Amino acid sequence: FWLKRRALSSSPAPSPVYTAHLATMAVAAYQPGTDPMIAAVELVSADCSNLVKRFAKKHREEFQGVKGDVLAAEQKLEWHDTFKSFTEEAEVTVQNALMMFGVVSQRNFEKDFLESATRDQLLDEFLKLMDYSAFIRKMQALANEEEGPPPMGRTKSEDARMMRVMELDDELHELDLKRSELLAERRKLTGQVVLPNTTCALKRELDTLRWKEDVGLD
Repeated sequence: FWLKRRALSSSPAPSPVYTAHLATMAVAAYQPGTDPMIAAVELVSADCSNLVKRFAKKHREEFQGVKGDVLAAEQKLEWHDTFKSFTEEAEVTVQNALMMFGVVSQRNFEKDFLESATRDQLLDEFLKLMDYSAFIRKMQALANEEEGPPPMGRTKSEDARMMRVMELDDELHELDLKRSELLAERRKLTGQVVLPNTTCALKRELDTLRWKEDVGLD
């Protein structure tokens, strides 16, 4: 299941390094007795959350110091460009993650995956960011967010080890973000318009499934 791949149109296959990274994440996250689809939702959600954090960090200066309702402020042209870049990188990230875990084929999603994602709601906040208003508010919040105090109660050796683990995680996540950036740029240079088709289709499927459950049509 974890290494099963299905082709997405115009989506290059993940590199060996990226494949190995996702496989390592899958093995680390998967525990005997865990529903594979729940684990897949959690891992796809983790990839998406990491993208948001890294993207916000990269564009922090654009939104830092913006007070009050960001949508009531003058909408800078660069914000729209930043939003477009985010949707492109989000599309590539979601496509790669879904393809890696074998839960999508030509934007047709596995029913069990959709049901798990609907139930756990782990992808909801990320998918809302495909809307400009939600994206701008999220970037403003993250840009002005204060870092919390470091964890207490660990020895110096434990602190050093955990710090190194965090540094390695940061480097891996930076590689993921860079890969998404490069793939999005490559598609544009080869004449392929990067539209948020997969992300929007996933949001639409989840909304539809949730509506059916609410009205008793499941």
